[in-house]
Amino acid sequence: MAPQAPSKEAVRAGKTAAQEQIPNLAFNLFGKAMEDKCTERDKHQVIVARNASTTSWSDVIEKNKEDTATAEQPIFRPSMDFTMREQDTKAPQVGTGQFLVVGYAKANLDKKYRSQDPGVTKQIVGVFKPNEILPWEDDKHPTSYVVTPILDFSPEQLKLYVLLKPDKGLCTPYSLAKDDVFFRFEYRDTEPNVSKRRTSWRKNISQHSVRVGLQMKPSAKQEAFKRALNVGKVIVDSHEDCGNEMKVLMMAFKKSHDDWLLQEMKRLMKRINVDIAYRPLQSKPALQSFVDNDDTVDFTNEWAAGVVQEVSGLWPDVQDMTAERVIILQRLMHEQGAEIKNFQLKGLLAEGMYRLKQQANIENIMDEEGFVKDLVSTLDRTLGKEAQPKPTASNMDEQSQDALLAAVGAKLQSILDYYYSFSAKLNSQFGDHVLEGAGPADFWVKYAEAPDTDSARLAFNHVAKFLVAEFTHVLSEGVVKPVHNIVEILGRLDLSPS
Repeated sequence: MAPQAPSKEAVRAGKTAAQEQIPNLAFNLFGKAMEDKCTERDKHQVIVARNASTTSWSDVIEKNKEDTATAEQPIFRPSMDFTMREQDTKAPQVGTGQFLVVGYAKANLDKKYRSQDPGVTKQIVGVFKPNEILPWEDDKHPTSYVVTPILDFSPEQLKLYVLLKPDKGLCTPYSLAKDDVFFRFEYRDTEPNVSKRRTSWRKNISQHSVRVGLQMKPSAKQEAFKRALNVGKVIVDSHEDCGNEMKVLMMAFKKSHDDWLLQEMKRLMKRINVDIAYRPLQSKPALQSFVDNDDTVDFTNEWAAGVVQEVSGLWPDVQDMTAERVIILQRLMHEQGAEIKNFQLKGLLAEGMYRLKQQANIENIMDEEGFVKDLVSTLDRTLGKEAQPKPTASNMDEQSQDALLAAVGAKLQSILDYYYSFSAKLNSQFGDHVLEGAGPADFWVKYAEAPDTDSARLAFNHVAKFLVAEFTHVLSEGVVKPVHNIVEILGRLDLSPS
């Protein structure tokens, strides 16, 4: 049955333009809907996947049914949660790329879901709940992510892919038609005509799949918002800094003790998927794989060789690194359930490589549990059990803050003293002079036709005076006065040690 559509009068008057898209439902171009359980997420979600394939997803599914050799390999992902490798958008590996998640696809659907209902010519899609809503979890019609590649240029045609065949934490994108896609709410609009809807929804996606960078063509959104007085200004989407937001909320709660701030911090923590107590290793994929205990990713020889290469560039003083020892150490730590802490990682590798080197047979260690316990206790004793945060204005006590400000004030005062000494020496060499309205060219014109060398000396002396005066003026206005103001403000504070 067709979804409830607004009246023709409402469409003509544009009253439905202000309607908001339903966020917990995904719609296709023809108004068919399915549940969207991915509600606690950021808009315009990015995922890492393998290089895209031109093979149709329907051919892949049919071939898997017919080929008994590959029938045991999973076609659909076991969970819609992102793996660690899919989240590592800062450091994609060779053979992988970043993709924008635009919606979902359900396999083996009837043709009626890919066509317009009989008698329906125009309808607003996404703002009214239809009578039939396809479920999120369905064994007969599994749900998969639909993505489009993130490019540094505007493509002639938008290409959509469905993520299938999960292997070692990553899926392979296979091509599919727009009619098979159930789009997320942020890429839909209220265009009532289905043919125009194909174009408008595609533009909504392109505005976020084309990213600005060096020598990249601007997207449609960037062109639309370009400033007329400054055509070279780059327009980019704002990026939320969760770390700074959390600090602000904590400092505000320290002052007001408002329960609402605790709720906001709890909401923010749900969206943070990294351990904020330790420094993440997103830029080092091999080391990240070494640390993470992800059962979906096998720690292979390639990963171990990557760890050796990354450690050689990051910590060249760590000796005796081999891929074989890295694999053994990673296996021992994970089998014994020992936590690998990022701030202890350098010490773990250095001490672990040294101890494995002393073993006669590293593949058959007699007491694996004792080996790991002794190694962990050594790290906890020498490096500490918890990471010590760097001192900041939010975690320093008053005495430390006063000492820091006093040191800053003393350093700035020394800068001022040096400047005053330098300025006094310049004045003793050149004297007081006023050179406004004159420049080196004016002095040269005055003495250019003089035949004697004394005039040339005078001209050179005036030019030198001009340069010294300009240098002194710029230094005074741009550096000395601001520093003097800071020193004056710090001088009003009581920074004496208590």
